[in-house]
Amino acid sequence: MDISHFSVIDRVLAIDVAKGTICSQSRVPMSDTLFEGHFPGMPLLPGTIQTEIMAQSAGLLALVHTAQDRMAVLAGVDRARVWRPGATGEEFRNS
Repeated sequence: MDISHFSVIDRVLAIDVAKGTICSQSRVPMSDTLFEGHFPGMPLLPGTIQTEIMAQSAGLLALVHTAQDRMAVLAGVDRARVWRPGATGEEFRNS
């Protein structure tokens, strides 16, 4: 199954299986339609997209760490807080 069209991760910059860490990169172009309502004049990367980036990064780390052949799926999020909004034009680095 090809999941590349569902991936929001552009590339993995570093991965350390022994430490259980991953640093990934996701680039969202300023022209993307998701910024149209988030927010005019001050476009921000929605927290749901940031959460998906982190979930996919964690899934990739788990995939490599456990040598599984299937990607993990985020089942739910409870009480999530976004402390630093991802502004347009910034790379969202998840490490």
